[in-house]
Amino acid sequence: MKGFTADGQVDPGLVAARDQAQGVSTRSLKRQRAGYPDPLVAPAADAWKLGVPLQLELRPAQPITPIPMH
Repeated sequence: MKGFTADGQVDPGLVAARDQAQGVSTRSLKRQRAGYPDPLVAPAADAWKLGVPLQLELRPAQPITPIPMH
């Protein structure tokens, strides 16, 4: 997954097509949000840049003993 976070990361033609299809204006939204502070970034959000990437593995879950409901 990727979130576009800066200008120039996506083809402007795709943005224009999306704006038209969705009835929105990226320019207008950008102006409205101009004063918003940058969000805090979690310390491990870019761990891959530090050489410590994690890879999740899909495997069957261990059976769970149901809790008796009295």
